Amino acid sequence: MFQNLVIRGVDGTVVRGYRTAVRFKTWVIHKTKDNAWTLSGDVSELDTFMVRQEPLLFHAPKPGPCWPVISIRVDNKRVVAKLGQPEQGT
Repeated sequence: MFQNLVIRGVDGTVVRGYRTAVRFKTWVIHKTKDNAWTLSGDVSELDTFMVRQEPLLFHAPKPGPCWPVISIRVDNKRVVAKLGQPEQGT
């Protein structure tokens, strides 16, 4: 399978159900050799309450996949999150 994979995009979202917690201007996902997925991105919108709720999912633009968010950290207008394995997007 892929090692050291980098995926870049625009307009991704972190959601809980139908509510948006984070909307990204741009984002990057890194996958390392040990199958760890890390998301980082520049925020255009942030709901400080929703970002603390669980479970959260990161959605790439359609028809892209989604990733469960394991942990998330917000610093100013930058977000870094540890992601689980990708799932099929809807």
